[in-house]
Amino acid sequence: MGYRNIRKPVGGRLVACIEPDPDRAHHVVAAFELYAICDWTLERLTAELAARGLRNRGRRDYPPKPLSLGGVAKLLANRAYVGLIDWNGILVQGQHQPLVSPELFQRVQDRLAARSARGIRERKHHHYLKGVLHCAVCGRRYSFLVATPPTSSSSSTVNCWASMASVASCWRPTTPTPSTSSCSARNRSESANEPAR
Repeated sequence: MGYRNIRKPVGGRLVACIEPDPDRAHHVVAAFELYAICDWTLERLTAELAARGLRNRGRRDYPPKPLSLGGVAKLLANRAYVGLIDWNGILVQGQHQPLVSPELFQRVQDRLAARSARGIRERKHHHYLKGVLHCAVCGRRYSFLVATPPTSSSSSTVNCWASMASVASCWRPTTPTPSTSSCSARNRSESANEPAR
């Protein structure tokens, strides 16, 4: 994705190599630049690239389609775009033209690694405590859910992952999602009750 195969005359013979694809290379560059912005998620980026017209090449029996979420994640982790190739398990500098700078590539890798380490799944529901809260009973991470019953408005809750997945015994019930104001009030109360030092 972003490159096309060509043959160049080298030393009197044709040598296979790659060059930037004029129809797709700019989309790849845009993907890195947009994801480096903190408020862009993989889902939002996937939708944006599809809207801009980025498609895979397809085959005779497989028409070109927009990239999937996993496809965009693989694109952002592909070192070929920074000029490196895998040669028998060793990364070496390729002869092709890089599409992004090492600095931009590293910023994107840092963002991907940070989200993976915090356990955040990039879905359409966001909360400032995602990946932070843990169950006081079993210590496992809480999951942030939004439910919209047919007869009422939507409500958000945090749920112990262990009790949801039935992988461990945990009696912790579903808890309403803490609000910014309630957390701030709790912090002020705890600070006021701390003994003087």
